[in-house]
Amino acid sequence: MATYTYSPTLSTDRDRLRFRLSDSRPPFYFADEELDGVLSDEGSLDGATVAAARVWLANLGRHGGTYSNDRGSVSDAGRRESLEALIRMYGGEGDRLPTVTVTFPALRPFDSGYVE
Repeated sequence: MATYTYSPTLSTDRDRLRFRLSDSRPPFYFADEELDGVLSDEGSLDGATVAAARVWLANLGRHGGTYSNDRGSVSDAGRRESLEALIRMYGGEGDRLPTVTVTFPALRPFDSGYVE
């Protein structure tokens, strides 16, 4: 079972990594075990920060984007930009991060006027 902890004393590398990722309040994005694994694999806090931010960014690519309906729109562009800046700040090659634009021409199930 996954665990989720954070101490503002920043007494562990996991706490420092959560702080850098702004993953320090529930609902947490990463489980403790995932962060421990990334820290172990990368061997440094900076490397782990870059690797975890890339994972978060990849997930936004799968589920994020801009959604619009008759009530307005929501965009993950700000989150993407923040994660890309974080990757560059801690030594990752953020200038080579891909971007993809996808347009959905049809209504989705949660859009007003959708008919199945």
